[in-house]
Amino acid sequence: MRSTEAPPGVKGDRYSIHRSQRDAMLAAEGWERRFIGGPPRLGEFVSLYSEMGLEVLLDEIHEDELREECGGCALALHFFRVIYTRRPK
Repeated sequence: MRSTEAPPGVKGDRYSIHRSQRDAMLAAEGWERRFIGGPPRLGEFVSLYSEMGLEVLLDEIHEDELREECGGCALALHFFRVIYTRRPK
């Protein structure tokens, strides 16, 4: 999927998949978006959700999802993830 216009506040005029589209694709597969997090809390929640019997998916954040003033922040792109969970199939 490609779009030619970025939503307001999102860098760039072209991007592959906007987060809302990604959320919809994952929701169709049974994934529920929880939050965006980074260390150390991200690891704690992965453990917690796993102990609750849920599958956990960590999805990368892409630069085109960041607001313009945050563009190029290597730390955000490297450490932070969107966390999704679903019941095992």
